[in-house]
Amino acid sequence: MAAADTFRRNFYVDDMLKSVTDISTAVTLVNAVQQMCANGGFHLTKFVSNSREVLEAIPVSDRAKNVVNVNLS
Repeated sequence: MAAADTFRRNFYVDDMLKSVTDISTAVTLVNAVQQMCANGGFHLTKFVSNSREVLEAIPVSDRAKNVVNVNLS
């Protein structure tokens, strides 16, 4: 499972750094990893992405503060 692999290999303390090849994979992975963390009682937040589409798929409340008020158009 990609989310479990990401959790094992791409987390350092409470930060995750992961690069994927396409937007749909990124969105799916964000959702899966957030759900996995939620199941353990941890709310994963402060997301940043260089993709407008990925950021739009993440609730504003879960984005990093410096990207909450970013004009994505």
